[in-house]
Amino acid sequence: SCAQPTYDDLATGTGYAPGDTFSTLGIPCEVTPYVNSLGTSLAGDAAIQNAAWSCGDTNEVRTYSSTIEHDFASMGGVNDMTLRVGTYGPGVNLYINGSGYWAPDWLAYDGATIGGCSISVPLWGVSGPNCGVLEISAHVDTLRLGGEETAIDCIEWLSEGSGNSGPGSCLTYDELPPMPAIEFVPSDDFTTGGIGCTIGN
Repeated sequence: SCAQPTYDDLATGTGYAPGDTFSTLGIPCEVTPYVNSLGTSLAGDAAIQNAAWSCGDTNEVRTYSSTIEHDFASMGGVNDMTLRVGTYGPGVNLYINGSGYWAPDWLAYDGATIGGCSISVPLWGVSGPNCGVLEISAHVDTLRLGGEETAIDCIEWLSEGSGNSGPGSCLTYDELPPMPAIEFVPSDDFTTGGIGCTIGN
């Protein structure tokens, strides 16, 4: 299930024309052109549909020769993002922080660096033959993606703002040895993940 269920706050069946704007989870979005393999800009539309193409949850956004620009600037940008995507037509676009390019499918972005972010596709074809998980590591201010026939859902991120203050929530305390090698008593200080901690009563 999606920790941050993007597009579920929008009505199923809603359509958007080129240039239309909408918002999901407070993220401003705009329907923008798709650029095909020949460099031709196509101004198609988008729609909110049931999450069957992205292998996501409830609702997803589908693009038809269009892309969706997500503007995270209002929350200071986001860090370390995952999302679910599906592709059902010959070509997709991925632009991060203003940089990007066309690819034949989402798997083609695995190992790429776009807009200062590292891209990986750790899961594909598990929940369905044409959908999987896209990971974007580092800071994202703007995310524009879509294609000839694509689906997007479950945009999730680790933190908001200019950057991560530590190595990530899953690493807390892991660099400290377990008992009996170390034991803390009240007023002791220690650090984990760059966070200063004090034992209280």
